[in-house]
Parts: sequence; C-alpha cells; structure tokens
Amino acid sequence: MLEINLFEAIFLFVWLAVIVMTAWNLWMERSFKNLVVLLASAIIPVLGTVVGIVVGGLEWARRVKAHRESKA
Repeated sequence: MLEINLFEAIFLFVWLAVIVMTAWNLWMERSFKNLVVLLASAIIPVLGTVVGIVVGGLEWARRVKAHRESKA
C-alpha cells in the first residue's frame, strides 16, 4: 500500500495544481513563458524520481552484494 505523509500529500496537491493551472493558462494565452513553466513543473519532479530510483537501486544492490559476501 502506498503510504504518504501530510507534507508529501500537500506537495503533490500543489504540484498538480501548478501543472493544471499552467496548462490552462497556456491553453488560453498561448504564451511561451507558460510552456517553459509547464515543462519545468512536469519534468523536474519526474527526473528527481528517476534519479531517486536509480540511486536507491544502486544502494540496494550494494547492500545485497555485501550481505552475500558476508554469508560466504
């Protein structure tokens, strides 16, 4: 089950609100600045998540390797 705390819930809500409001503003005004904000608000958290998964996976692999070596 996915567990999130209050801070994460607020952060996700604000992040989604920024994306929706920027997309709406971009749709209404066709502004390049709004497109940049939309792309930044959508891409930066996704990149952060990917980096977190990669770093976490590498850390997990290091621990598994150390655990296997300690058993042998």
